[in-house]
Amino acid sequence: MSKLLKNKNLLITILVCFLATLFLVSSLLTCPKSNIANAAPSSSNSMQTNQNFTISVLDRNTGYESSKFTTADLSFGKCFVYQWKDVNLIKFNYNPNIGDPPPKKYQVESRPQTEYYDLSISIEYLQEYKEKGIFDGSAELKLIEGAYTTSVSGIDSYKTLSTLPSNFVFSIDQGRSSMTASGQAFQIKEWGIYRFKLLINGQETYSDFFVIEPTKEIKEIPAYKYTTTSSESSLHNDYIFTITNVEKYKYIDIEKLVWYVTGKSEDGTMYILTPEDLQLEQFVGKAYNPLYPAVPYSRNGLTFRFDDGGIAGKWDVWCEYHYEGSLNDPLKSEVAHIKTGTFIKASTIILIVLAAMVVAVVLVLTFALIRAKKDKVF
Repeated sequence: MSKLLKNKNLLITILVCFLATLFLVSSLLTCPKSNIANAAPSSSNSMQTNQNFTISVLDRNTGYESSKFTTADLSFGKCFVYQWKDVNLIKFNYNPNIGDPPPKKYQVESRPQTEYYDLSISIEYLQEYKEKGIFDGSAELKLIEGAYTTSVSGIDSYKTLSTLPSNFVFSIDQGRSSMTASGQAFQIKEWGIYRFKLLINGQETYSDFFVIEPTKEIKEIPAYKYTTTSSESSLHNDYIFTITNVEKYKYIDIEKLVWYVTGKSEDGTMYILTPEDLQLEQFVGKAYNPLYPAVPYSRNGLTFRFDDGGIAGKWDVWCEYHYEGSLNDPLKSEVAHIKTGTFIKASTIILIVLAAMVVAVVLVLTFALIRAKKDKVF
């Protein structure tokens, strides 16, 4: 009898363990999946987060939501990392939660008072690499409040916001422009760190951070072509250099593609482009003078305009690409050898002037003799 009781207790124990395991597995399987854009941000200034606000990053080639991303937990929060060359659009979605609706507002002047909802989406942006970004409190942080706005009215009309206007899409390539409080224009675009905020009648919902990374390592050296155009600062022509293998370099951090110039003027003076170049190893200790000693000169990117500043000379122009974090030597293009100005010696100019004066004197004397002969005839 005792043995039978023990077997019965053992069977009950096994049955209970089996049912508990079955309940745990079924709970895990039926638990709703978290949307990657809705996990609570780590930032301390997030007032409220929920599943109402979702972000879709669209594939550049297919137009569908991209699956090419990685995740990271960084000092400024949880982020989802995409390659700029793979994605081009960010789409915003609002999923109304009937059990937790946004606060109501009423149009006081209407009778009866009409319920209404104002929705806006703001963009925060920092052009920095995820390893170096300090998001909150950064002086470089850019913000566009109310980049996208819409309003609806009527009882429970917030539910209709599940279909946002078609223009609620951010183009990574084209970006958005705005003005600072002091009236200075700025742009939010291309690679960098993004975060978005949904605001409905004062209720805030933050997204996680989205990192759009530029292309870094490239195997192909930069190639270019150049043309001439009229200068805005002198009678000499400017040279316009343009990268030709642009598909390789289209999605880089353009600050990492730098153009260099060295040259010698007609009087033998040696030049480099800017004072910063004097710190480079290849120029240290050499008798170079900055062509632009005080004025900043635009020298980064897929195009470069060389203006000799009115100094005629022979110049060498090339570009180098050295991506962030690289331990390798930079990729250096071929060197273009160009000339600006007349390259006529001073002695030659004096001879030309003297010859012109002689010709002028001869013409005057000839005209005078012909006139004198005519006077005699009459």
